[in-house]
Amino acid sequence: VLGLAACMIKLLMEIRLQLPPKPDSIAFEKRIDDFFDLLSCTLVPMTEELIFRERLKNVFSYHGAGSIETIMKTALLFGLGHDSSKAKHNRNKVLMCTFSGFLAASLHALTGNLWAPVVAHVANNVFVILHNRSKSRA
Repeated sequence: VLGLAACMIKLLMEIRLQLPPKPDSIAFEKRIDDFFDLLSCTLVPMTEELIFRERLKNVFSYHGAGSIETIMKTALLFGLGHDSSKAKHNRNKVLMCTFSGFLAASLHALTGNLWAPVVAHVANNVFVILHNRSKSRA
């Protein structure tokens, strides 16, 4: 259920990014942006880590994959899961997300605790959102 909710939120966020803002709804748009930023820093990281670090890890392990193979596979799927377009700049995003997925999977394997990659993911998303907001104000 959480995975479906995260997918729906991600889809809504991507649709939202493609809609042009209406001049009479700037304040409302700001509140919607804040809401999606809040979700991006809370529910989305928890759900993605649960899916990629717990569920998929268990599936790969069940089918005989070793630790390194599982880390690599979940990292690759995590990166590909963030592919939202065919634009050239998106390749960089996929590579960065794959690398982040590798770090999160390694952190999970080293600690044996799902909260470690969740906290790292939340911190990453907060940094990205603050960075993007500072660029949009400049």
